[in-house]
Amino acid sequence: MSIVSVQATIPLGRLRAFGRQFDASSIVAQDLLTQWAVRYRTFVQRRFVAQSRGAGEWLPLIRGRRRGSRRRAAILRDTDMLFGALSPSFSGSPGQHEERRGFSIIVGYGGPARHPGSSVSVADIASFHQVGAGFLPVRKIIVAPDGRTLQSMHGDGVRAAKRAKRESF
Repeated sequence: MSIVSVQATIPLGRLRAFGRQFDASSIVAQDLLTQWAVRYRTFVQRRFVAQSRGAGEWLPLIRGRRRGSRRRAAILRDTDMLFGALSPSFSGSPGQHEERRGFSIIVGYGGPARHPGSSVSVADIASFHQVGAGFLPVRKIIVAPDGRTLQSMHGDGVRAAKRAKRESF
């Protein structure tokens, strides 16, 4: 079974002062990890939409792939299983992977959910595209968050640390 995930490192900076306030199992820390997972999924879904429309480094699909259609096919959007597994609002979507390890969260593709009409899992399909296979070009889906997303996640951490400090008194 494949797991396709990414690790984002957020510079602690001002969070160091509050670092001892966080217990990885606290409600504040769990809320923060949930918020980070939602932020990342939102970022990667937005990127997926842009890439699938040809606004990025994903190589276009072969012309005429959809018989009888004059429209240009959106890349990796036939069944929307890969896209849906990144949903920020529906946890537990087929192929969605989220794992908490202490004060970190791993987000990506995983699990046994099968891709429709295929004998392989959604995570396997994502993995094939992530690294390329045979004639299949690399189309990275899971990537490091952009600067704006990291900055937002850092701000989330600062606010959570302040909340943890307030609640500890």
